[in-house]
Parts: sequence; structure tokens; C-alpha cells
Amino acid sequence: MAHGAGERALADRCTGTQDRHDSDSVLRYGKTLASIREFVDREIPVLAIVSETDSQVEKIAPCILRVPEAPMLLQPIVEVVPLQFLAYHIAVLCGRNIDRPRHLSKSVVIE
Repeated sequence: MAHGAGERALADRCTGTQDRHDSDSVLRYGKTLASIREFVDREIPVLAIVSETDSQVEKIAPCILRVPEAPMLLQPIVEVVPLQFLAYHIAVLCGRNIDRPRHLSKSVVIE
């Protein structure tokens, strides 16, 4: 998640947000915690994706998804799997046909 004012301004009770972070960067971690606090204060739904050892985010975020520890360069791979499952289940709950995504023809050329 980017930490610009624009992204925070667009979030509301209906959109919600997911946030992932790494604790390797102290400055980025502090900004992430501040963003989560702001969203929670504004009653915006938050799903925080954290490593197994993180104890700070669980104190402020209402929904936490823990992923295993991994080297920093592999962490995005570890985090994308639960996000794909989340997207799948949201699509099913919304009645979307997951085997036939909308607007696929705009990005894929069929031969």
C-alpha cells in the first residue's frame, strides 16, 4: 500500500483496505502502523497481512492474516497466495463467474 494522502482519502467504510508490510524498514513500518490506526479510527475495514512474529499490528488491526516468515525478496510470493484465495472467495460471494473473468478479451488476444 502506498502511503500518500490520496490513497487514504479514497478509503471509506464501503471500500475497506488491505495492508501488508515488512518490519525490515523501521520508517515504512511506522508509516504503515499510522495508516492502519487512521483507518481503524475512521471505521474503515482493515485486513492486515503480517508475519508470524509481528505483535504490534494485532493490537490495532481488527482482522489479521498471518503468513510464514520468509526472506524479504520472497515475502511477496508468500503474501500473494492468501490474497488470491481472498479474491476468489469474494468473487464467488458476489456471484461472479471465476472461470470467465469480465473484460478478459481486452487484455488477451485469442489465436
